Amino acid sequence: MEKKFMFDTNCFYNLKFREIGLLKGNENEYFITPIQRRELEEQEVRGWLTLEKKERLLTVFKLIEKREIALETGILGHSEAGKLPMKLGTTGLFERFKTELDKLAKNDDNNLDDALIAEAAVRNDVTLVTNEKKLREVIENTYPNSVISFEDFKKTLILSEKCS
Repeated sequence: MEKKFMFDTNCFYNLKFREIGLLKGNENEYFITPIQRRELEEQEVRGWLTLEKKERLLTVFKLIEKREIALETGILGHSEAGKLPMKLGTTGLFERFKTELDKLAKNDDNNLDDALIAEAAVRNDVTLVTNEKKLREVIENTYPNSVISFEDFKKTLILSEKCS
């Protein structure tokens, strides 16, 4: 049975080359928003992220067959109109997710992007795969079947591989 998944940016850091075969060996569909692409491409080389690791990360990102879907909400000055495809208007989900994330993680610069990614996943009936516990908690409060951890995602792939 085909399932739809969207990877949060942090999952690309954990994905190993050998695991890409698992992604291609099933009927699942994979999605991203323009935010994940932008975050990976613009990530600065510093600290733990050497130039070699960044190149590997971008290679992994390019090897995964995925479709990019537009953001559901545009934020003036943030979504960079013309650069990040988005729909006009708002669904109310973004505001709810952003408010809850701000309560759990004050002053976290990622809350805005996380809320936009979460909204796009939920509105497009795609399961968000993320390692961020606070983001999972916020989504699970309203949409419990719309988010899983990267480790749980890998377990489902391995189980479906064994069953086929």
